[in-house]
This record gives sequence, structure tokens and C-alpha cells, in this order.
Amino acid sequence: MTKHTASFTDASANLALYIFMGLFLLDPILLLARFTYDVYFPIGFISSILSLILVFRIIFFVKKNIFQKRITVLLIFYFIYVSIIIALSDQSTYDDFLIVINYLLYSSIGFYFLKYLDNKRNINSIKYYIFIYPIIFSVFISTFNIKYLFSLEGLNYLRLADGVCMVGLLALGFTKKIKIFIIILFFYLVNLYLLKARSAIVFFYFASMFILFLRYKKIKIIPLFIVLVIGTYLFLATQLSSIIDINDNRIIRLLFFTEVDSSLLARIKLLENGIEVIKNNIIFGEYGWQTKLFGGRGFYIHNILSFWAQFGIIIFLLTLFIVFYPIFYLVKNKHQVKKELYEYLIVLFLFLALNSIFSKAYTYQVIFMPIGMVLYLSNKQSNSLRSNIKNKTYKLN
Repeated sequence: MTKHTASFTDASANLALYIFMGLFLLDPILLLARFTYDVYFPIGFISSILSLILVFRIIFFVKKNIFQKRITVLLIFYFIYVSIIIALSDQSTYDDFLIVINYLLYSSIGFYFLKYLDNKRNINSIKYYIFIYPIIFSVFISTFNIKYLFSLEGLNYLRLADGVCMVGLLALGFTKKIKIFIIILFFYLVNLYLLKARSAIVFFYFASMFILFLRYKKIKIIPLFIVLVIGTYLFLATQLSSIIDINDNRIIRLLFFTEVDSSLLARIKLLENGIEVIKNNIIFGEYGWQTKLFGGRGFYIHNILSFWAQFGIIIFLLTLFIVFYPIFYLVKNKHQVKKELYEYLIVLFLFLALNSIFSKAYTYQVIFMPIGMVLYLSNKQSNSLRSNIKNKTYKLN
């Protein structure tokens, strides 16, 4: 690799960091600021536009082995196939094409963001931001809740929860001291509770336990987490009146009163309707069926079956590969990844897989980040192999 090429690659990695922080750290805070203080800057949109540079860079400038070429072709095929399905639907809009474009964008972000994290000095340089983030976010979400009396109406809380989880896993993944780990975890769980993001709390909590298990492998972390959860809830119960009223609390309803949980019952109904759509359109699905049936784009299946209902069985099977293969690849090549980085990646991949399987739909574009990260790991392995071969050839000559 020439000095110029290395510099260009490092610049792409730095750009990926700014894009990641823009999408998952700054965008949620600015979104809250928009509702609370009527101040907004479209950092999320700008970050998405900038990520086009990374897509162009990967397709045309990254040297690929056979495996990487196959993955790249798969992603391009996926993009074209889904685009055609959307174009042929009478229920599609221009916004639907943006979702598909983001599939490619997030895979490219994953590639270069992992390159950034692969340098230990870079990790140390961002720790301050990811540690202070939950405190700043707490101030914003608390102000929002006070202003709007704990109502999330009009606010995309799922978008906010995704940001909290992605930055939170990054913070926890690279925190070695258990005391600091617990403090950070506490703040992130508080934020997710304030957002009333139920599935995000469950999967983030599971991911946090898995990090500790990988790192310490001690059974005593279980009572520690029980105490943490109880303490978190008691703290919140004394601060938020909405927690006291069971009928007004999404999380308590899900745990103890599922028969009156309107959100859960609605998702079950959507799942039943979605399965009927799949039965009647096994091969190609029916894109936009929810708009035709319910009059709104958001009434889709809230799990991985949404890919089948929208795009058909081919895309569904490819999505399963995109979701699960990164986990298989990482475990298989564990010895080639730094221990600290491996812990973060395996937890991130599992978190995104669980989300996509049980609670997210085809609009959950971030699940494409792991396949981009796998491309980076494979690319790094190929470059290392080529470098070793060149060194051996040089010595022989």
C-alpha cells in the first residue's frame, strides 16, 4: 500500500467515525432539541449523504479477494432486486428508495468504521464523547418529558433508542473497569427507559450481560445485574409519575399486563395479517401491503418476516445470511481479531441480530453494518497474507 493510498484510507476511516457519530450520537440529541427548543440541524441527512463517498471508495478502490467480490456482488444484487420490487409497487414512494439506498450506505459505514476502531489510539480518542453522551442525552430527554408531560407523541423514539443503543454498546464494549461499566450502563438504561423503548431495553440489557460474561466469566455478575435493575427502577419510580400509573407505562404493561397492552396486541394483529400476505405472495411478496390494508406505511410486521412480506422469499433468505453470517465469520476468525475488538463486535452483531429477528422491520437499515465489518476483516486478512508472501519472496531473492 502506497503512502498516498494509506492516507486516503485513513481519511475514509475518519469520515466513517464522523458519520457514525452524526447518525447515532448527534442526530438523536438534535432531534430532541428540535422538539424541546425548536432548534434543529439535519446532521443525520448530511451523514447519509457523506456515506456515499464510502460506498464509491469500497466499490472502485478496495482490492478484493474472491470472497469479498462475492459479498459485494450479493449486496449490489440485493439493492437492485429490492429496488425493482419497490418500483413495480403502486404503493411505493421516493422515501422507500432511500431505505434501500441506506442498505448499501450502512454496509460501507461498517467497513470503514471498523477500520477506525482497529487502531487503539482512535478508541482512546473517542472514549470521552461516548462516556459523556448519556448524561447529555438524559438532560435533553428529561427536559422533553417535563415539557410534554411524559408523552412521546410526534417523536420517533425508536430512532432515538437506536442511537442510544449503538453508542452505548460502543462505550461498554471498550470499558474495562467494571465500576465504570456499571455507571455507564446505568445511564444508558435510564435513557432507554425514559424513551419507553421496550425491546431496546431488553436486547441492550442482554448485550451488556454478555459483554460481562465474555470479559469476566464469573457467576457473581448475575446478582450484580439484578441489584442494578431494581435500583434503576426504584430511582425512576421516585422521579417519574408515569411509572406509578401502570396503565400509562409501556414497560410495566408488557411485563405484567400483556392482555391490555395495545402496542403488543397491535403487533400480533400485524403479524397475523403479514403471514397471510406471505402465504399469498411467497415468491415476490407484496410491497406496501400495509398501506393498502391499513392506510399507513408504518403498519408492517415488526420482525424479520417483514422482509419476506415486502420483498419475497429470495430477499428474506439473503437477509438471513446478511444477519447471521457475520456472527459465524467472527467466531470462526476469532484468533485474528484483537480481544477487546472481538468482544465489542460479537455483542454488536448479536444485538442487531436479535433486534432484526424479534422487533425490527425492513426499515432497520443498520443491520447491514456487520456485513461491511466482515468485508473489512476479510480485506485486512488478505492484505496481511499478500504482505507476508511479498516479504518471503523478497527474502528468497
